[in-house]
Parts: sequence; structure tokens; C-alpha cells
Amino acid sequence: RNLVSGKKLAQRELWYRLKPLGIFTSPQQVYDRVSESGAIIAEWTGKACPREALGVIAAPRGSMTGTVSLATPDGPRQLDDAVYAIPGDPEECSRLRFASSRARYVVVVEKDTVFTRLLDDRFTRLLPCLLI
Repeated sequence: RNLVSGKKLAQRELWYRLKPLGIFTSPQQVYDRVSESGAIIAEWTGKACPREALGVIAAPRGSMTGTVSLATPDGPRQLDDAVYAIPGDPEECSRLRFASSRARYVVVVEKDTVFTRLLDDRFTRLLPCLLI
């Protein structure tokens, strides 16, 4: 249904939509079937078939904020205290562009709770950075 409509959904969302049907017993089984489907199509066509081609994308990869602005179709979007969800779709990620930046550092944080704490403490005001 997603392929026909052109809509995409996160792999985890696919698991939750299929779970009530009892077809799969774990998210890993869904992941395996999506991978196998791509491999079958690739073998049949002779071309790679990533899961994105099947309308299944990764969940957002995290968030970012900081002393930067993103170039959007509606004009620059200043992040400062705003949080931007990093898209899970690789094509969408590749279209991200920075309009301007006052950041002197890029700080990558692994845990969401630490990211939230730094955000609450207004860390990017103390250190001009891009916080990911």
C-alpha cells in the first residue's frame, strides 16, 4: 500500500502496524523480511534495492540544535533554541543545507537524555556549537 501511494514509513512503524496481525513475532523478523525482499528484487532486476526503495526508512537519527540556521524552501530556519529532528530518509538527509553558522564546534552526544539536559542548560549559548 505504501509503494502505490508513495508514502514512506519507519521500519519500527511497520512492525507496529503488522504486530496485531500476528504475522511476525519480533521487530527483527520484520527487518529480516524487508532485507530479504530487497535482495530478491535486486537478484531479479540486477540492480540494488535498498529498503528505502520499498518505502521503508530508518527512524529519525536524532536531533540537532545550535548556533546555525538551515536552508529550507521557506527561507532560513534559525535553530538556536529549536530542535530539528534529523530525518531517517537518506535522500532527505542529503538535501539538508546550512544557511549560516556561528558554531565553532560540533558536539555529538550519544544519549538522548544527555542531549536533553544540555538543551535544558542552554549549552549552545555557552559554547557556540552544533549539538547533535
